[in-house]
Amino acid sequence: CISVFGRIPGVGATVSSDFKRPGAPLVLVGARDVAPERGGALGGSVYADVAGVEGADIPHIDLAVLPAVLDAVHAAIAAGGVAACHDVSEGGLLACLAEMGFGGDLGAEIDVAGLAARADVALGNETAGVFVCELVDGASATALFGAVPHAVLGQTISAPELRVRDGGRPLFSAPLAVLQAAWEAPFRAVFH
Repeated sequence: CISVFGRIPGVGATVSSDFKRPGAPLVLVGARDVAPERGGALGGSVYADVAGVEGADIPHIDLAVLPAVLDAVHAAIAAGGVAACHDVSEGGLLACLAEMGFGGDLGAEIDVAGLAARADVALGNETAGVFVCELVDGASATALFGAVPHAVLGQTISAPELRVRDGGRPLFSAPLAVLQAAWEAPFRAVFH
């Protein structure tokens, strides 16, 4: 676990990770390493551990692109274009979206087509330096993130569930309550 602390001009200039409103665009920002020749770079991921994936390499971070991604996300937040933001980390995109839904009791509908060669890689890859941003009404993903790798994933929805498609083909739908119970289970086992 790594924590970073720093001074900010005002707490009002920050955004939380919870979804704010239904119908908001969701944008994946950052350079993901999902190389099929290296098993989708799932090495060390929660998904690889749970699914028993062996021989996958860890994700490589594109250090030439990362500073521009961080600057773009910071600028988008400072400009007021981002309502919520969360890093894609342990648990990959699937965990990130679920965690964003827990706080606001809002769900998301996304399409993983084009994010990776396989849907499980798109959802389970844990490349550092990648973020999901919920945009405010009227904000443009291209205007905010056009200079860095980004992809519009889908949108937030009022139903408290995560709906995932691959090229328009439904993959699954999971209620946030079920996802949150699974997410909390290790804490409950340790802390009773």
